[in-house]
Amino acid sequence: MFAVNQTGVKSNLFTSRRSNLADPWRVIFLLILLTSFLLIANYFEYFPNGWDQTEYARGLKQNYLPHSPYILYFLLGKLFYWLIGDAAVALSTLSFASGLIALTLLFVIIKHFYQRQPTIIRTVAASIATLLLGINYLFVRQAGTQEIYIVQLCFLLLTASLLLKPKRDRTILAGLAYGGAIAVHNSSIFLLPALLFILLSQPNQDTVVRRKGGLKFTVVTLGAVILFSALIYLLIPKNYHNHHLFYFDYLRGIAPTVKLSRLLDPFFLQQSAQQLFVRLTAQDIPHGRMPLATFPTGLPWTHVLMALAGMALTWRLNWRTAVFWLLWMVPYLSYELLLGNTPDFGVYVVFFLPGMLAAVGILIAWAITKTWRASRQNTLITAIISLMLIFYFWLPSLQQFGQHWDDVAQDAIAQYSPSRLAALALVNHLPDNAVVIQSSEEWNVNALPFYMPYRPVVRDGGYLLLYNGQGPFTPMTYAYYQILTTEKLKELLAMDIPVYAFEPDPLQNFSNEMIEQDAFHWQAALWLNLQSVHKQVNLPEALKQELPDGEFQIYRASLATTP
Repeated sequence: MFAVNQTGVKSNLFTSRRSNLADPWRVIFLLILLTSFLLIANYFEYFPNGWDQTEYARGLKQNYLPHSPYILYFLLGKLFYWLIGDAAVALSTLSFASGLIALTLLFVIIKHFYQRQPTIIRTVAASIATLLLGINYLFVRQAGTQEIYIVQLCFLLLTASLLLKPKRDRTILAGLAYGGAIAVHNSSIFLLPALLFILLSQPNQDTVVRRKGGLKFTVVTLGAVILFSALIYLLIPKNYHNHHLFYFDYLRGIAPTVKLSRLLDPFFLQQSAQQLFVRLTAQDIPHGRMPLATFPTGLPWTHVLMALAGMALTWRLNWRTAVFWLLWMVPYLSYELLLGNTPDFGVYVVFFLPGMLAAVGILIAWAITKTWRASRQNTLITAIISLMLIFYFWLPSLQQFGQHWDDVAQDAIAQYSPSRLAALALVNHLPDNAVVIQSSEEWNVNALPFYMPYRPVVRDGGYLLLYNGQGPFTPMTYAYYQILTTEKLKELLAMDIPVYAFEPDPLQNFSNEMIEQDAFHWQAALWLNLQSVHKQVNLPEALKQELPDGEFQIYRASLATTP
């Protein structure tokens, strides 16, 4: 896996028997990137789509940290926001660029892993694996939206590629890259065994050199993590209640806690394993357009079994490569096995697809080689078999593309509902200290504060929650909301803080035990022209014609008069 090329020729991204501008593999690789580019471009989301996506975009606009310590993602997002000027477009562009870089790195890694194989086999294996990831529905959707996982994958693949040739400078850079991956998403810690395995299994180095490399990598990674953690500490205002305790709780993130006692529960492990397999292989997940967390992996159980066959073939060709990919996948999937569920299907684009598709790539490359020999080097037959195999593995994603090809356009119309357009129109129409209650039709608690700068009251289940943040860089957790009760609303009005709503009685669906509806009166205060904000919406002109228009009333609260 990590041996020097037997030909003694240094390999690079497009090395083959010959290297010139006419190299067909260079053209093929660029076509792979172009294909993925066009697919991602079709699903590129220039508006905040989904729950977390809106939160991340809001964080860029208003300098709020995300709900978990994704500090480097936040900083990279701020950089792209500074360059582009639109928060949602900035984060989608970050994912887009990271996706194309990740594909390039995957190609480099797989091609290096099979250096002992003929150039054609390792190049075909790398090309097919890269192609299948680049046209995978889950990968494409994640690479076109405001999500973390493609950026995380990019940093992890960068780390692995730097460790392939463990020279001093590359090891230091790998440590920085891995520290960055953890600072993008703390689940990157699950890949530490795979990365250390690269360092500690170098066949051409003695034990002392390997251990020094592993120690250097670990120290640099730890230093980078400490640096990013210190930055988070500095960004959290010191006047918070229990500042130090909150800091450590925030570093932990929102990851669910695993109960180790489940290791001794055979029934739970059996049920969890079945559910995990269903999640990894399901193709009929009832996902809507907006909830990106439920996209399927594009690998049904037949594909997974063939990928496992490819992993067995990888073991036979080079056991170190197989161990690396198993260590890439098994730690996180074991965590999910003990957890009993998954917080987000997006993690599979990081911890599942690269290893599986790398195995598929070598399996198809091996099959192509066998076909070439069996057909007595018949190019046409080999090409037909190759295309059939690739199409077979792409078919589940192709079906998803067919069903959801125009989802972004449909999401755009759903995204700009009357209340969200009204929120845009409210900007500069209300006092700076105004409080605005979320519309009952709004499902995303992050949407209202994203579209306007006023203090929000969001709806969560049977509660109205008043945002109570303490200035910039307040992590958006429920610890910084308080229930809006009758007393609290009266207190706001007594302090001459205006309270507005998008409907004539925003309290009608809440119990009197929480807030007394009859204690307040709501009177029309503003009439907004929704069409006046169409020009602010980042949509093609054809879609703007389908947006809601007309007048929209805004209501203001006052204390009800006693009859």
